[in-house]
Amino acid sequence: MEKKKTWWMIGLLFLIYLSFFGNYIISENEYFSKNSVLLSLIDFLICSIVMMFVPLIWKLINKKTFNYEKGKLICKWNSIILFIISIILMATFDVSIIGGLGAVIYYFINKWFFLDDYLTSEGNIKNINYEKKKLKETSDERGETNKIKCNNCDHMISNELEKCPNCHIKFDNENPSNKKAKNEDLEELYKEGVINVQIGNYQQAEKELKEYIKEVNDLKKESEEEWYTFNNCIELMLFAKENDLSEKNIVDVNYNSSNAYFYLSVINFEKKEYDDAIKNLNKSLKWNPYNIHALFEKAENFKVKGDLKKYYSLTLDLYDKIYNLEDLAHYYRNLGYYFIETENLYLANAVYLYSIKFENNSVAFDELKYVISKSKNKVTIAKEELEDIMKENRIPTCISKEIIKSINNLYKKFIKEEQENTPAGKLLRNLVDELK
Repeated sequence: MEKKKTWWMIGLLFLIYLSFFGNYIISENEYFSKNSVLLSLIDFLICSIVMMFVPLIWKLINKKTFNYEKGKLICKWNSIILFIISIILMATFDVSIIGGLGAVIYYFINKWFFLDDYLTSEGNIKNINYEKKKLKETSDERGETNKIKCNNCDHMISNELEKCPNCHIKFDNENPSNKKAKNEDLEELYKEGVINVQIGNYQQAEKELKEYIKEVNDLKKESEEEWYTFNNCIELMLFAKENDLSEKNIVDVNYNSSNAYFYLSVINFEKKEYDDAIKNLNKSLKWNPYNIHALFEKAENFKVKGDLKKYYSLTLDLYDKIYNLEDLAHYYRNLGYYFIETENLYLANAVYLYSIKFENNSVAFDELKYVISKSKNKVTIAKEELEDIMKENRIPTCISKEIIKSINNLYKKFIKEEQENTPAGKLLRNLVDELK
């Protein structure tokens, strides 16, 4: 803290102490008058402790959504209100002016100790980096511009300063091309991690993916918004619809945090660290609640742990997030495994047949052969009976109609905006054709 601030604070504290002392020294009560020094000291300490709670609570409440200008306004008006109340009390009940002095010190404690220090302390700067913006160029004798405008408070300052002396906001002087290079390096780091997972080089992959996640998390700390990393526009649309939000209000960043955590869980799974895998998958789903690969992987981890009930529950829950036939087939295979384990071979037969209907997967064929071999009558289910069996057991026979409708509406929107030939538009067109 600057020396000037320190001396101001000492002066204010001294005034408060004198206020207490004055009250006791002029008191008609002999005990109060004789013990004025001790009593005023006790009152002063109690008052100081009580006043410290207010800014502490205020800081905790505003920690995640911090705004410096709003903070200054809160301090200012709280102080004015406290001062007015103290004047009214003094006039009405003949009590001390201490309330007014307390209001003044309340303001400075908040501003100096919590507002300024919170903004300038390393690691706690949230969303306060602003690019310098020219408002009005002023030139020196050599014709060089030496004044710029702070984007936060519009204060005109020297171009050489690193932060605004008025609102203490640090400037972001980083070249946009440097930022682009950093993002490209991050993307390369993620790709290297994924490749190493695929070839079984888990130690190196884990190192690269953790480094990637750390870098992205550091970037996220600079923002007050909640970040998401959806794999495509469909996941974004479904998430917005589920949470009754506008897609424009969701910050879908161009990173791969959800998938990075997913690949870390794959490494955990291969190392039989199933609890760690589930933790990483939970983190993956925070970044993207519609990451279907993470959802299936989470169910798989509970399966190998032997928690069949949780495996079945997770499988049922992920149905509402399925939007393509490949994942629908996977959903039926999961149900098939559960029905085998619970010795409901007849229903297992039905769901594996339904899985093959949507995808010719070798796992489904092998499981179906196993089911038939274990069945007593060795009789397969006729195709015309299949759908009735599924409906009787309340097993969905296709992707949710609501999701299909949403995809069709989104594709129409893309056509209307002439975006059907963009990568997202092509994805939607393929899905619409697939789901007809």
